[in-house]
Amino acid sequence: ANMQPCLLKNGAVNYYLNKDDYNYKANGVDLADITSGNDGDVMIEIPKTAYMMYREGDYLYVKITDDPDAKLADERFCFYAHTRETEGDREKLYIGAYLGNITGSILYSLSDKTITTMQTIGAFRASAQAKGSGYDIWSFYPITLIQCLYLIKYKNLDSQSMIGIGTGGNITGALNTNGFTYGIPSTNSRVKLFGIEDLW
Repeated sequence: ANMQPCLLKNGAVNYYLNKDDYNYKANGVDLADITSGNDGDVMIEIPKTAYMMYREGDYLYVKITDDPDAKLADERFCFYAHTRETEGDREKLYIGAYLGNITGSILYSLSDKTITTMQTIGAFRASAQAKGSGYDIWSFYPITLIQCLYLIKYKNLDSQSMIGIGTGGNITGALNTNGFTYGIPSTNSRVKLFGIEDLW
């Protein structure tokens, strides 16, 4: 519930966006600039969250918490998704709302842009890091956190039957007005999960 779309500029939130329509600021009245990059990149803000996964018998348990002292209560909790240098050193995690577009040598998360393809992971990493300190491409632990959040919300291992199979698109922003999560279960529609477009 506390995840929210925003425009992130130089590592800081410029302003928040309306969850139901990214074309507007959070108040739903004032227009947002989600295409030029002048106001920043369209990102999804995830507050500091710990997760744990463990097995007991035939069951795999997944738990999350926003308790900052979670590790004191149970050392199986980790804050790896919110880690840069030392565990849990970031209060917020920011993930691009769209598949990336490289313009020049810099990676952007903006609406109405052609998705960049056919690049090495090294090229994407260098283009993300060219934005400045703290910028990077997705890594294992933030993806794991998103997977945990999905499992807790939907309680199903088959995301295609719950949200949609997903289908590619060349241009970002097709789902700007489709709420924070969107898809047509078991069909080849474009999908959006926790504000992240084309997460399939």
